[in-house]
Amino acid sequence: MVTDREFRQRGCASVAVSRLLEWFREADALTVSLTASPAAESLYRRLGFSAEGPKAFSIRLEGGSRG
Repeated sequence: MVTDREFRQRGCASVAVSRLLEWFREADALTVSLTASPAAESLYRRLGFSAEGPKAFSIRLEGGSRG
């Protein structure tokens, strides 16, 4: 995902990723993994992702029927 410069720092990416995480939870996904640019690392950390190596982040989704 990329946010156009004129729309950065307005919460667009945060809303988009939060909604995607809701969708994954509703689909009973257990883990979401992604590769992040250094500029986006703080966004993903704020949303609950944790680092698992260079630029690799994931989040464990609680409450799914399989977890």
